[in-house]
Amino acid sequence: MTLLTTLPVLSSRPSLQNALVGAGCLLACSGVAQAENETITLQNQQATQVMFRLQEAFKSMKLGVQLVGWSNETGTHAGAPVGFNVRFPRALPASQNPILPLSVQITGDTDLTSLTLLFEVTTPQGPVQVPVPLKLPARAKLELQAPEAITTLPGHTVQLSLKVRNMGPIPARVHLEFSLALQGIPDFDLQPGAERTLNVPVPTQPSDQVLEVGLITSSSTQHKKILLRGVRAVDSPYRVRLQWGSNFESGQPFRTQFRAEGDLSSTVRFSASMQLQDLKVQDPGLMVGVGKTTVNYGSSPASGVAGSAGEGLYVSTEPVKDLQVGAGWGMRTGMVRLGAKYATRSDLLYWSVAAHTDLAFTRPEVAVSLQHPEWSWNARSTPGQSMFWSTGASYTAQGKSLNARVSYGQSGWGGSLRGSLKLLPGEDTFSSEITVANSQWQDLQFRYSNRDTELGWTYRPEHRSELTGSHRLVLEDLNIKFSTSASLKAFEIQGAEVSADATYTQGPLQLNAFTSLKTGGRGAFNLSGKYTSLLDSGELALEGGVRSSWESGNISLFPFASVNYRDVNGLQGYVSVNQTRAGTHYRAGLSYRYELPVPASITAALDGTPPADPSTRTVRFDVQGTGFQPSLSGVRVSGCGMSGQSDANGRVVLKGYQGPCTLAVDRSSLPAHTHLKTQTLPSEPGDSLTVQLVPTFDFRGRIEYEKTSDSALIPPTPRKVRVMIAGVETFWKDVDMPAGTFEVKDLPVGEYTLSVEDGKPVTRVLLPDGPPVVLTLPAPQVQTLKKTTPPMKLNWKSLTVGAGTSAELNVTSEAAIQQLIVRGPQVDVLQDCKSQPSCTTAFVVPVSADGLLSVQVEVHFKEGGVARRTAQLIVTPVTQGETR
Repeated sequence: MTLLTTLPVLSSRPSLQNALVGAGCLLACSGVAQAENETITLQNQQATQVMFRLQEAFKSMKLGVQLVGWSNETGTHAGAPVGFNVRFPRALPASQNPILPLSVQITGDTDLTSLTLLFEVTTPQGPVQVPVPLKLPARAKLELQAPEAITTLPGHTVQLSLKVRNMGPIPARVHLEFSLALQGIPDFDLQPGAERTLNVPVPTQPSDQVLEVGLITSSSTQHKKILLRGVRAVDSPYRVRLQWGSNFESGQPFRTQFRAEGDLSSTVRFSASMQLQDLKVQDPGLMVGVGKTTVNYGSSPASGVAGSAGEGLYVSTEPVKDLQVGAGWGMRTGMVRLGAKYATRSDLLYWSVAAHTDLAFTRPEVAVSLQHPEWSWNARSTPGQSMFWSTGASYTAQGKSLNARVSYGQSGWGGSLRGSLKLLPGEDTFSSEITVANSQWQDLQFRYSNRDTELGWTYRPEHRSELTGSHRLVLEDLNIKFSTSASLKAFEIQGAEVSADATYTQGPLQLNAFTSLKTGGRGAFNLSGKYTSLLDSGELALEGGVRSSWESGNISLFPFASVNYRDVNGLQGYVSVNQTRAGTHYRAGLSYRYELPVPASITAALDGTPPADPSTRTVRFDVQGTGFQPSLSGVRVSGCGMSGQSDANGRVVLKGYQGPCTLAVDRSSLPAHTHLKTQTLPSEPGDSLTVQLVPTFDFRGRIEYEKTSDSALIPPTPRKVRVMIAGVETFWKDVDMPAGTFEVKDLPVGEYTLSVEDGKPVTRVLLPDGPPVVLTLPAPQVQTLKKTTPPMKLNWKSLTVGAGTSAELNVTSEAAIQQLIVRGPQVDVLQDCKSQPSCTTAFVVPVSADGLLSVQVEVHFKEGGVARRTAQLIVTPVTQGETR
């Protein structure tokens, strides 16, 4: 039997199933013609399609086909091999050229290197076994090393260290996916035997989370789960935050700072702070707020509704909705100020008017402000000060912004105009700014930047102008930034500097080298290293290095070293030693912060409500801050015989069961355009839980074919591709090409990775007003043909062919033929002609709606010439008796 070439994708719709029997497999793939009895080498991931020309004994017979098993060196096994998808027609029509089309795809991890598929072909005389030998391609074998768990820190990020090693015989293109919204890692290549250590920043986690890391290559996928230990949360909804810190520095007095702040109830709040310097109290401050009234005392100038009177006492309140009034008394200046502010907002517009003055009206101020999501305007009048008045406006839209400011005072006019343009969907940004001060033109700036490059020019008519430029180069674990600048006056260079900053990161170790050269024989070279160790309860970082500078041949060296520690309980400390021109400089510090829950009895007393029943559980719903604030009433919560609905403030109170209970949220009752990732809430008696709802929006994207200049595109053929959007939730959409537009209804706001078949994945934070997202796909292409030589003749066995049967073509020429290619709708054949003057090939004819099939024939000659012809076949429909 003979192996023929592969076929392109065909529809798998049931209505077309009978018409497509014998036409090939149902998956897109590629391949070349095989010699007789040659073992088939499979491809990684995509399907390999091959057509078997069966024995002459099968001519003119209707045949049944069944996969009965497979065999390898370990023996014979029944059924299809695990991890393989084998597709073939179950029946073949009678034909003078019986062909068995196969599609074989590796769908999972396997250790097999070769195997033989065993088919049973049923004829009127009985069954015949047909073996199909397969060889698996070399596959990358990756190993992912990661800790079982790490502990996150309050208010800081920790580095999760991942090590990826290629244990296989071929290079691998590696893609990492995270189940949580962490900083993405660009895809990278890993050679056989090589390994790479990656540092992933992990922010503070309010509770324990399981992070799932997906390691994906073209031939395999593996996952690893890591426990992220969260910071211990305080169950009470009201808490007091305490912070203490002391630091010492060479030549400076010893300082200690204290600060306490918090909400004691829904109406009472406070903050207090002070600093001790050589045991003397400095900068004391106190604020107490009850409802809409706030009393503030500050030893440093404070500012409020009444403006600033220096160190003193300030009071403000809200007698009516949206109107604030206040007064301030400066204890040192003796100044008394009065003020008022009215502010309100609608769905899209916020506006405010404020005025305050001293009693003698020597320093009055009036301010007006309007704010819209796309534009804003403000104006201020201060006639008693050096600046008489000022006004400014701004406009921001997708990729565009414009800011203007004008002022007038004792020194004359001032102002600036700045605009920027970002070319979407890329990172290229252009900006310019002109500045006027004291009624004179100060400078004119132009800037360009993208992800890796920045260019700038600043022109100053009265002073030195400046040219700047930088470019960042990222090479796996090495990040290098080159920078240059030059100062000019009257377009003559007055000075210049070039520098390079390189950072190498490998796991917990980070090395940095910086060097710069300046005109006048000056320069600098710095070398430093940092090692960070994750402990069970915190993080320890050791850093050290040397800084050097030279000028006119004189070199100075300044070593330095430091130790930093922080843990999950809020303790932080550091010690550093630096050598400077003035001598050795020491710094040390220690700080601690802690949170105390406010007892429910105190909260109830301050709010004037009875103490909470210990069997009562409170659930409060809120929406993540994006400006979207729907009605939160009517959300249903139930569990352990209790049930309730949220009020207008999103609050549900459940009472009854006095033990641990898992509450369930009815997702169908959530406000429109919101999403809740988890439906269950573990709770204890007396708990007060806050549940964050994620806003959703209708997301629209687009898929385009890549465009290249060195090849000609095949006219776009309608087809469907699948796009995956993975992040807060995972979505799949089938997209019609070449239109390429798609929409996902109610997509939760968050970070997602969008990928489509062979296209490059894109990671973006998707927001309602975010920039458009465009994915690209490799376009079907054919090489541009530059010449046609020498003459040839096409000899078709018949120009009228039945759908699902074989069309045969013989090509003759005076020159030696190297390859024969036939392409058309659902036809893609490549035949090795072995440098002969005659070459024959065959292919299965697909169904044609209009009864015609146009194919393009390319003949590649041994001497390098190419000839191309177009032929049109008449396709007759398949009768019911010929198909199944």
